[in-house]
Amino acid sequence: MSKSYTSRTADKFVVRLPEGMRERIAEVSKESHRSMNSEIIARLERSLAEETGDEVSAQAPGVSKEWDLRALAQMTKRCEDVEKQRDDVEKQRDELEKLLAAALAGNASDMALKIPALKLAGNA
Repeated sequence: MSKSYTSRTADKFVVRLPEGMRERIAEVSKESHRSMNSEIIARLERSLAEETGDEVSAQAPGVSKEWDLRALAQMTKRCEDVEKQRDDVEKQRDELEKLLAAALAGNASDMALKIPALKLAGNA
């Protein structure tokens, strides 16, 4: 029976980072939707893969690709969510433009009927 890999069983190594590097790692890890630890590991594996031919470096491209695909899937989902929100905002803007046109044309009764419906649509 093989041991499962957990953060408790992982090797730990303290590293002194030059000033500003922690912030840079935090930035790039956020952009790639990874933890700082995962970002550091991915970059180390990529660097080792470029410089050596050992077993760890042979695994690095696959690991990096898996993380990249996961990040791409997350970004795609977020883009879809943003597009849906944009469509909803555009629909509400169109309704508001119609209400404004009705108000300017003096059709107050049309406006009074549509305002509650617009509020309900915004809460949906």
